[in-house]
Amino acid sequence: MPDVISGKPNHFVEKIWKSFGGVFMNQHFTMEVTQGLENACYQWNYKAGDLKPKKHTMRMDASDRWKAGKKIHMVINNRQPNRFQFVPTVPCIATQKVELKDWEYAMIDGKRLSTVELSRLAINDGFPDVFSFMHWFQGNWKGKLIHWTDLKY
Repeated sequence: MPDVISGKPNHFVEKIWKSFGGVFMNQHFTMEVTQGLENACYQWNYKAGDLKPKKHTMRMDASDRWKAGKKIHMVINNRQPNRFQFVPTVPCIATQKVELKDWEYAMIDGKRLSTVELSRLAINDGFPDVFSFMHWFQGNWKGKLIHWTDLKY
């Protein structure tokens, strides 16, 4: 899956795996996972040590589907024949309302984030910087942060 700005791989899987820590990786990163990623045509970065972890995801949620306790199935190639779930099912720990405004700022649960907090949000969502983050979401967006870690803003 290429990055929207650079066209280079975004290492989505590796960043999510990093959010769970080394013990989790040692227990769950097996030959089956390696084979599944290969079958899904995912190019794994074995030198992922310098990547920042993806600690949450953002989704539109008009039907209010996402709540604490809901099961998260982390997959690549969703709704395709080579769909692959690369992490065991985990619970949603929490959600927060998020709104991006005018390519400039973000609000979480009604609180405007500082520039530093916005940068942290972008990086924790798997983006290299705020520009790439805002470009992906087209500058104006409303939805939910879905957390599988204890992180909150």
